[in-house]
Amino acid sequence: MQRRLRRIDCPKCEAANTPESRSCRRCAAPLGGSAQAPMDTLHAAERWRRLAAWIVDLPISPASFAAGMFAADQGGLAVVTLALLLLGIVGVPTQVVLLARHGQTVGKRLFGIRIVDEETGTTGAVFSNVMLRYFINWLLTLIPPYFAIDHFFIFARNRRCLHDYLAGTKVVLDSPRA
Repeated sequence: MQRRLRRIDCPKCEAANTPESRSCRRCAAPLGGSAQAPMDTLHAAERWRRLAAWIVDLPISPASFAAGMFAADQGGLAVVTLALLLLGIVGVPTQVVLLARHGQTVGKRLFGIRIVDEETGTTGAVFSNVMLRYFINWLLTLIPPYFAIDHFFIFARNRRCLHDYLAGTKVVLDSPRA
């Protein structure tokens, strides 16, 4: 017996979406969503929160470890080299655990935002949060045009950067904890 999947057509652009979708995958128009978390509880994070979280997360990234390795290779100041290496060694695993468990980084947690799957509104999968958003995006950021283009996307109406599209995620305000 073949089970037929239902679909929801977007009222704005008529794109086909799954019944669990909270927003249209083409135009981001609200659709309703599933019973797991009502659509009205998911609000796109403000641009300033995302920027502030990114600034906090910047030193706690693979970039710190890479900068520390470079400084050590160049005979840089020992204290700075050690600090950068420690930030990378401690920070990267911390970020990975937070991303995998909560869909947050240290910065996102501080500013009350989190990463959710664009389709379901649930905490993003480990692969999309850790591999695509964190590591692959970091590697792509080493290409200067990508960095500029990626961050320019935040000015779109749905506030999704290029790395959000790459991972199939979006950043929303964190729901209040009980």
